[in-house]
Amino acid sequence: MLNPKKANDLYKELADELGMSESDVSDIVSFYWSALRKKMETMDDAYIHIENFGTFYVRLKNLQQEIEKNQIYLRGINPKNYDKYPFYKTATHRLTKFGGLKEQILKELDKKKEIKTKRYGKDIPGSMETEGTDS
Repeated sequence: MLNPKKANDLYKELADELGMSESDVSDIVSFYWSALRKKMETMDDAYIHIENFGTFYVRLKNLQQEIEKNQIYLRGINPKNYDKYPFYKTATHRLTKFGGLKEQILKELDKKKEIKTKRYGKDIPGSMETEGTDS
């Protein structure tokens, strides 16, 4: 059975190995994860690769929901109202960014589909779009 280690135990081991203080190791790890969390929240890229963890992709469905939320929010804001203009500007910036991200994701999906088509020919295995007659 595996005995999971606590973060404090890992910080001690790593600090001893690197010759640093535990607080420095803790600060570095906290900074790394907070920067990563911020990058995931802002959705600047279509995917994020984390060494030894894997690659995390923005789901098109979730992105579309965020776009719709921002569009609804924008409809309720009058950009000519001085107090609401910063909110309007932020929401339009987000929509522009999400639109670019959606294009990027769709291009990557098209590339993957093109690669599968080249690899397997006209009919892609597992695709419901293959031609044929129903029995």
